[in-house]
Order: sequence, then structure tokens, then C-alpha cells
Amino acid sequence: MLRINAVIYVFLTMNVSIFFMLRIGGETRSSLVIDSGFIWFFVIPLAVVLSQFARPPMVLFYLVLQSTEVLKFLLGLWYFRRGRWIRNLT
Repeated sequence: MLRINAVIYVFLTMNVSIFFMLRIGGETRSSLVIDSGFIWFFVIPLAVVLSQFARPPMVLFYLVLQSTEVLKFLLGLWYFRRGRWIRNLT
């Protein structure tokens, strides 16, 4: 599981960077919706479905749940590159 965490940590740090840049740019609402909404509406239901119906081995369960950070990274990167989040704060 440590190796899985080492690979996923790259995407986790990129997620933190992207969402902090969104917040710094003045777009706090979309950052909250993307970050929290992804966890509540995708990761938690996925964990429940996997634990109740599929019952994979613990390492595979951990890999699937941690790999959702890659999807969140792609979603955040898409929103970041659109550039609509930039606000003039002066």
C-alpha cells in the first residue's frame, strides 16, 4: 500500500496545487464543489459499493479508492485550463 500511496501522491500534490490556485484566483465556490462534491458523490458511494457488493482484497480496494485522485486531478486540470476562474481582486 505504501507503493500505491507513493504513485498517487504525485496526483494528490497536483490536486492541492490546482485547488489552491483556484482559491487564490478568487474562485472559491467551484473549488469547494469540485473537491468536496467529488468526494461525497463519487468516492464515498464507490467505497460503499465496493465494500458491500464486490468485496475486493484490501490492497485492490485501496488502489481503486486512491486512484480516484487521478480522476479528480483531470477534472481540476480541465477547469483550471479553461481560465474562467481568474478574477481581478484589485
